[in-house]
Amino acid sequence: MSGARDAAAQVRPCRNRSEAFSRAVDLVCERGETRLAAPAWDAGALSELNTLCGARNIILETRNLRSTVDRWITCLTPADWGVAETGALVLDSSDEDLRLGTMLSLCHIAILPESRVVSHMDDLREDLERILARESAYLAFITGPSRTADIERVLTIGVHGPAELLILTIREDML
Repeated sequence: MSGARDAAAQVRPCRNRSEAFSRAVDLVCERGETRLAAPAWDAGALSELNTLCGARNIILETRNLRSTVDRWITCLTPADWGVAETGALVLDSSDEDLRLGTMLSLCHIAILPESRVVSHMDDLREDLERILARESAYLAFITGPSRTADIERVLTIGVHGPAELLILTIREDML
């Protein structure tokens, strides 16, 4: 996803979800953080992640992130798709905890299966229409760290979302 690098996201390949989880927990530890937000993972993934976090004394926040937002800095999420053309991640963010994690963290780590990378946004038309047909659908398109500029074109990173986006690609399709 060279487009993601062009948008100032970091992209790192991993063999599988386990390796990606280990990298995420290592990063949290290297930064001296004591908590990791991880919404929207299934029970099997959470069990594995909880074991890794427990071994490193990291508290895993998975639900009710609104009440704990002042306690975590980094959020780890699955990504539904990646768009090679723009480097955008696409996430079905209908779950409020997922939305909060991706918008309020200072560092967003997303795990993306290589098989879920499409060439162009048009390749996702049917999938996106299916999601948007649901009553409470919410899609997030994330391209690099949050950025904004003032009237004098002074660029500021991380004002309206994470200042850092790390995409861990995995070879397997299992999130």
